[in-house]
Amino acid sequence: SKPSVVSQTAIPNASIALNIATQGNIALIAGNTAGVENPLPGAGVYPYTGNLTLHVVDFTNPLSPVILSNVVTPYQATGGYAMASLGNGFFAITFGPPLTDLQGPTTLAIVDARNPTSPVLYPEYAVDNLQGILFSNGLLYAVSNAGLTIYSVTLP
Repeated sequence: SKPSVVSQTAIPNASIALNIATQGNIALIAGNTAGVENPLPGAGVYPYTGNLTLHVVDFTNPLSPVILSNVVTPYQATGGYAMASLGNGFFAITFGPPLTDLQGPTTLAIVDARNPTSPVLYPEYAVDNLQGILFSNGLLYAVSNAGLTIYSVTLP
């Protein structure tokens, strides 16, 4: 059967929303302040030109989601945006290098959203061409040019 729209909510300060991870009725949405470069650049060049944005949304009532926080980070992010829920108000997120260093590494960061009105981003690791992440049983699995890297995650 075909999905039908229940509601739609604008995400402030994000020209484009790029990914979402959920915990219960809370979602962390990652976006970018400038959106996609137009026209699209050639192969090997990242299309996003702005800064990473983080938004915590309460969708207890899916007919009227509530944006609890809206953070524009100082991190220029050209790509990436893989996300995983870690539990207990924590999320993992990846984002690409800044426009000043397009060949630079992708950042793996932890978002502490235990206070959903004031999430905190902790950039943790620089990983060459990090592509995807998955969290299971206290381990964060990451795939990149190096292959599979497994991180142990201990939350407070």
